[in-house]
Amino acid sequence: RRVARRVVLDPQLRLPVGSRLLAASSAPVTVATGPEADCRKRDALVTRGVELVTLQPVPGCRHRLAVTGLLQHLADRHAATHVLAEGGSRLLGSLFGQGLVDQLLVYLAPRLMGDARAVGAVAGLAPLKVDHAQKLALAAVKRLGEDLLLDYRIVTTGPDAPATAAPDVGHLTQ
Repeated sequence: RRVARRVVLDPQLRLPVGSRLLAASSAPVTVATGPEADCRKRDALVTRGVELVTLQPVPGCRHRLAVTGLLQHLADRHAATHVLAEGGSRLLGSLFGQGLVDQLLVYLAPRLMGDARAVGAVAGLAPLKVDHAQKLALAAVKRLGEDLLLDYRIVTTGPDAPATAAPDVGHLTQ
C-alpha cells in the first residue's frame, strides 16, 4: 500500500521549521521551492526529514514555480501517478495555466458565503469572452450527505487533442 505524500509549493520557502505539518505528519513531506530560497532554512528543513525540490520559476513570473519539474520528480522518485492539489486560487491558476489539470473535483455544500473581497476559485483565468473559457465535461455526480461532488474532465481542443465528449451522467451516485 502506498503512503500519501504531502507536497508543499513554497517559492520563497516561508514554511516554518516548527510547522505542525512537519511535527504531526506521519506522511513524508516534500517541499518545492525556488532557487533563491534561504540556504539555512533549506538545511533546517532537510534536518527535519523534509525532501526539498528546487524548481525554476515560470518565465516572466519569479513567484510562480514551473510545476512540471515537481510532477516529473514525484513520478520518477516516488512512482506517483496521481496528484490531488488542494490549494488556493493562485496554485489552481498556476496548474491550469501550465496545462497540468486533467480532472476537477468540485465539492458543493448547501451554504452561501462570500463578500465583495472574496477570492475567485482559480486566479489568472479571466478570458474576455465566455467562448474562450476553459471547457469542462461532467463525468459524474455523487451525493455526500447534503453535499455534492461534481467530477469534471478538462475538455481539450485543437488539432492534436483527443476528442472529448461529455458522458451521459444519468442519476446521482449515492
